Amino acid sequence: MLPLQNMSPDPNDEYFADGMTEEMISTLSNISNLTVISRTSAMQYKGVRKSLADIGRELRAGTMLEGSVRKAGNRVRITVQLLDAMEDRHLWAQSYDRELQDVFAVQSEIAKSVAEALRVKLLGNEVSQIQKKPTDSTDAYLLYLKGRQHWNKRSEDSVRKAIEYFNVAIINDPNFALAYVGLADCYNVLYNQGYMERADAAEKARPAILKALQLDETAAEAHATYGWFLMVDDWNWDAAAAEFKKAIELNVNSATAHQWYSGLLQVEGRLEEALAEAKRALELDPLTPMMSVMVGNSLYCLERYDDAIDCYNRALAIEPNFVPALSSLPSAYAMKGEFDEALAWQEKLAQAGYPRALAMTDLAAIQARAGKKDEALRSFDSAMKLQDSGKIPVSWPAWIFAALHDEDRAFEWLEKAVVQHDSGAGSVLDIKADPWLKELRTRPRFLEILKKLDLDKY
Repeated sequence: MLPLQNMSPDPNDEYFADGMTEEMISTLSNISNLTVISRTSAMQYKGVRKSLADIGRELRAGTMLEGSVRKAGNRVRITVQLLDAMEDRHLWAQSYDRELQDVFAVQSEIAKSVAEALRVKLLGNEVSQIQKKPTDSTDAYLLYLKGRQHWNKRSEDSVRKAIEYFNVAIINDPNFALAYVGLADCYNVLYNQGYMERADAAEKARPAILKALQLDETAAEAHATYGWFLMVDDWNWDAAAAEFKKAIELNVNSATAHQWYSGLLQVEGRLEEALAEAKRALELDPLTPMMSVMVGNSLYCLERYDDAIDCYNRALAIEPNFVPALSSLPSAYAMKGEFDEALAWQEKLAQAGYPRALAMTDLAAIQARAGKKDEALRSFDSAMKLQDSGKIPVSWPAWIFAALHDEDRAFEWLEKAVVQHDSGAGSVLDIKADPWLKELRTRPRFLEILKKLDLDKY
């Protein structure tokens, strides 16, 4: 589905068109026999002038749903058309003039019409999911759409603004499950990006997501977010897997659920399964650079370094300064033994605004892998002295000392990471998958760490 055009007289109603796009994608995603491209990839085409055939090729989509939204007061007009992307011909078109409170019924009607036009049979549970009305409060729904608009920007200020909207939405409807999911997602982002301490974020996210599940057990978004919480905060692998599987069962087109489940499988060392889930997430969300990075990470762990590098470069073709891709390339080249290339990418990462302390720690690891012990130790000492440029995750020094073959110090840092519950990028949770630490895996202390993490059973 392409972004709906905002035809409203008030340009401030842009959020409504974007929100309706997201909600329509969410509704259509409940149809298991359809592959529905996610919102993040679809929104790349907002305001873009390209032929339908070109968009179809880029998204690998044969059919497109496009249209417009006009909101005026309590009235809304939604016009949509289903098109064959390759032949540029109409398959179905319809306009809906309704009261704003009827917008959920319109979403349901459109989904059913699309399924009928594509000759897709709806299952009983899919019909009930499509017809589900998330809230009876129009005001709460509009506030929720505004919250999601700000959350999608991912900056600290925008996410904190989203929290305000979700909280007011909950005041308008205390039983609005998706608003609680939105709150939990906000606190998870703030923790992930280093704007909140883990304990503070968890204190707010946990009750929100549990409330969402209490209100609506059939909300795939809630199960996916709870699975992420169980994985990153609780280190409860089996419970997290159950939540991700439930989310995928409820919405097989959830790119995020497939992405996070891939991450869990990687933690468990189930690398081929992790790759399959990452590829599915990429198929559903091909223009989000993180999905290419996830596939690349799985390939890197499988020691398919050239394939991993190709994936990281595809992510950079979408977003040239995408830090997760820039930070992954040096390790892949270092593992190939191409240290000059690794250092060149490390320099590009530093130039992309990456925190100096983190960049210096990464540099030390590359130097260690290249056999430059003195340089690596100097870089590490410099990184530890950089107090104001980014906190170094407690796991990271382990990678340096593992490359220097100083196993005692590597294990000291890994054991600290377990005690301090380090769950960020490149954390102790990667020890079973990352080939960088391969030489440590047969050591008794490594097996003890796996036991403490409850990862020895996989």
